[in-house]
Amino acid sequence: KPPERDIKGYQGPHGVAKVFPTVAQSQITLETSTEAEELYRIFSATGQLIETGRIPAGEYRTQISTAHLGSGQYFLKLGQDSELLTFIILRN
Repeated sequence: KPPERDIKGYQGPHGVAKVFPTVAQSQITLETSTEAEELYRIFSATGQLIETGRIPAGEYRTQISTAHLGSGQYFLKLGQDSELLTFIILRN
């Protein structure tokens, strides 16, 4: 388990979501506590949509590859509309 300083977590309307590490090399781990299917999107710092994916219902831990991302800051958005959680990810 990563050190607490490398984890970003939020309490959302349907449960808790955590992302670690926040400074990624080749992948990040997204943990959710909801049993519902979740949608995630990764955006560049300029707002360009880089990737869209789904976390299947009942999956509580998902690995997301960051190997294809260049160095910089990215935003991982989890959920939709009023139930949106945003995480900042740095890629080395």
